[in-house]
Amino acid sequence: MFLGLMAAALVLPLTVAAQMRDLVQGGRSGSASGNSADGNNLGGGPAAPRATTGPEPAAIVRQIFETYRADKIPKPPWSPAMAARLRRADLGADPILSAQDFDIKSFNVGQISRTSDAAAVEVRFVNLGQSKHSVFDFRIVDGKWVIANYRFLSANAPISDLRRELKLPPLK
Repeated sequence: MFLGLMAAALVLPLTVAAQMRDLVQGGRSGSASGNSADGNNLGGGPAAPRATTGPEPAAIVRQIFETYRADKIPKPPWSPAMAARLRRADLGADPILSAQDFDIKSFNVGQISRTSDAAAVEVRFVNLGQSKHSVFDFRIVDGKWVIANYRFLSANAPISDLRRELKLPPLK
């Protein structure tokens, strides 16, 4: 019995360490972890993934910034409510870069939270020589990950919230 407990004591930390390593490496160029469908962070680690088609949230953000880096304008997968408001909005600038001009030289993407139907992905990038930090909030709509909000951050405090600018209710 003592040997069984010793084996369990050795295996459990290795399992937790492997899970943490997988979470950190899951975003490829960042870190990973969960928000519920109503936007509330539940904590307690990642939930089982929900069946979806198409790319994962971090891959979507990577593709958006690869498109910018190729000097092209991306077509992000906005949620239906965001897409409808963006079509009518007069923002005067690209909603993701918050700029009219861009020259993306580098970026780093990392998933920071994830549940079965919500995720948050941060990106740090350099545009026209200025370092920027922002977060994409994703939800699942019709089996696909879509961007439900986008926030520019400063010292981890929101300074720009696209949903608020578009006069949409906050994510729950």
